[in-house]
Amino acid sequence: MSKALIAAIAAACLAGAAGTAAAQDLTIPLDRELLESDSGIQKTYDRIERRVNRYCEANGVQTLRQMQMESDCKDEMLARAVETVNDARLSAHYAAVHGETTVVLAQGR
Repeated sequence: MSKALIAAIAAACLAGAAGTAAAQDLTIPLDRELLESDSGIQKTYDRIERRVNRYCEANGVQTLRQMQMESDCKDEMLARAVETVNDARLSAHYAAVHGETTVVLAQGR
């Protein structure tokens, strides 16, 4: 049975970062069953990343500051989305993609 997880992430973090993005929430429907396999983790991560990129993209010519704000928006929203899903394997995949070497998969006893 497929269960959808809605990762709704408030966009208040970077007001004005990507055009109208700051005035909207980002909602990404996800299938929890995909998180049970390596290929599913990759598919889920790719889906989140595509949605975040579309959400944060600014149209037209940009100044360097606007380009940096768009990049910051993508970085922060991707991190928030992965955190919201709250899956250890997805978090580990995110850390590996971003070159982080330490991931806490379980807290101490």
